[in-house]
Amino acid sequence: MSEGGSNATDTYFYLFSLGLLPSQILTVGVMYPLMINRQASIGRRAARRLASFVPVLAVLVTATGIVWLATRGRVTADLVPLLVLSAVNSALQSMIWSRGVAAESTGESQWFAAVALPANTLAVIALLFPWGNEKQALTVMLLALVVGNAGYLGFMVRRRIGSDAVSRLPEQSTGAQAAWWYLARAGTGYGGLAVLSSLAVLLPPSALTVLAVVTKLVGSVASVFVNAVLPTLVHADTDSPCAARRYMRLTGVALLVLGLSGVVATTFFPGSRLLLTVAVATWLVAAATAAAAQRVAFRFLAAKSSIVTLLVLPIVVLASVATATEGELNLTNLVAAQALVDAATAAFLLAALRDKVMTIGARTATAMLVAIWIASTVGA
Repeated sequence: MSEGGSNATDTYFYLFSLGLLPSQILTVGVMYPLMINRQASIGRRAARRLASFVPVLAVLVTATGIVWLATRGRVTADLVPLLVLSAVNSALQSMIWSRGVAAESTGESQWFAAVALPANTLAVIALLFPWGNEKQALTVMLLALVVGNAGYLGFMVRRRIGSDAVSRLPEQSTGAQAAWWYLARAGTGYGGLAVLSSLAVLLPPSALTVLAVVTKLVGSVASVFVNAVLPTLVHADTDSPCAARRYMRLTGVALLVLGLSGVVATTFFPGSRLLLTVAVATWLVAAATAAAAQRVAFRFLAAKSSIVTLLVLPIVVLASVATATEGELNLTNLVAAQALVDAATAAFLLAALRDKVMTIGARTATAMLVAIWIASTVGA
């Protein structure tokens, strides 16, 4: 795929992200907290129904994304195999996420930490071979993802990964109001981020690819530092948040050093964009901190304690839409907007968790990202 970012790569990354949206909202945002929260719980029957519903919704959301791309003139006949495989892959990923997240609720983090490993390994192997053009390479890569995900799902089914966690749930759900709070928060959060990603379609070709690569980088770092470790510290049987708080602080310091090193390193490259680099570095810290704080909050705070975070995303989304309407949308302020969501969310949750040191850090990151957003918009 030597041609770099293009309409084909934009399409792949956009649909891949959309396909994960139902899992992020319903599986991670609703089912998981209800499996570990001390004040509310999801019942076995409801958990199983949700696991069956999410894959169907993932396909429908992917189809909606295809329609949006078509209205922007981005869909061509040679992209049809890629579109079909994207829909199939979204369903497989949803089923894997349901089992992995369920296992996480009992402290078994390894299965969800490796959620993309088999598929990505096959995809990398597929890309080692020379293909006629970029679209062929992307199609073969997606086919490899489908095969890898299907294989991992089969393995999880045979090993009953997540099944025992669901079996230990109560027969009936408790705290129905909590489920609606979690749904509102997750829907607003992840849905708003999908809107921000959709705005990238309005930018020149390859911008969506760059945004997707940055998003994957940030998500991967958060997964390594948070998702692979924190579930062993915060799960359905955890009684104290102290160990998780210590780990959050260590993670914050490590990522701060990593981000600063990246900013310094990129200044030596010709054509480097300082504001964009600083925004990405700040996002690394903010995303990991928000993810960690959210997991701790899921266990130890009431569902309605996150009500303030519902106000963050609509403000950011409306500001970004207004920027796009005025023709001032660019990659830097779009990255800053997405990072701002994580930073502000982290600040609110850490304040609720009464972690003063981390709250100050999150508020500082929020202020920096607001400044970057303003500077990149005014200077556009």
